[in-house]
Amino acid sequence: MKTILRSSTCDETVHSSRFIGWSCHLNHEAELSPMLDQARSEWPRASHYAFAYRIEPGNERASDDGEPHASAGLPMLHIIQKRELVQTLVVVIRYFGGTKLGRGGLVKTYQDICSKSLDQAELRELVSSYQVHVVLDYAQYEIVQHQLQLKAIHPTATFLEQVCLDFYCPTDTWEQLYPTLRPLVQHLEHTDACLRVLPDA
Repeated sequence: MKTILRSSTCDETVHSSRFIGWSCHLNHEAELSPMLDQARSEWPRASHYAFAYRIEPGNERASDDGEPHASAGLPMLHIIQKRELVQTLVVVIRYFGGTKLGRGGLVKTYQDICSKSLDQAELRELVSSYQVHVVLDYAQYEIVQHQLQLKAIHPTATFLEQVCLDFYCPTDTWEQLYPTLRPLVQHLEHTDACLRVLPDA
């Protein structure tokens, strides 16, 4: 599955109505209201702010925002689902220009604008991973650092009385790395696995 790393917009006029598609990253439902406020602020006094989001499969929602039932939000959500995107929000802003498109025309237009805004977004693969924290003696630092580099992991190091390393590790890589790492460190802990965009190597 993928998500949006950097948001994008597209702007088109269809039969006298202006449609603006805005695709962006959405981590949690609590972020939705501020994001919609941002859309209303950036594109004020629009006729409709239809949206669809998908945090994860099963945690998704669509809104027509005054357009005919299931003519805007749901068609957009189908596009997001088809592309297997998660943690994704698409808002389509419409300035009504006086010409009615009919339900079929609305479905097609909202899907087209949603697709075009997603086409322009920068996407990244989401990886099931742990956030790991280890503490080790200085004598073991180079050995552990080497083992991590072999797995293309570049930790953040803090040098105190001992060395503290913090890094993200894909769950499948962790299964291979843990037996090697455990005897070399004094303390090791990790969060529950979750989907995240990993830092560039």
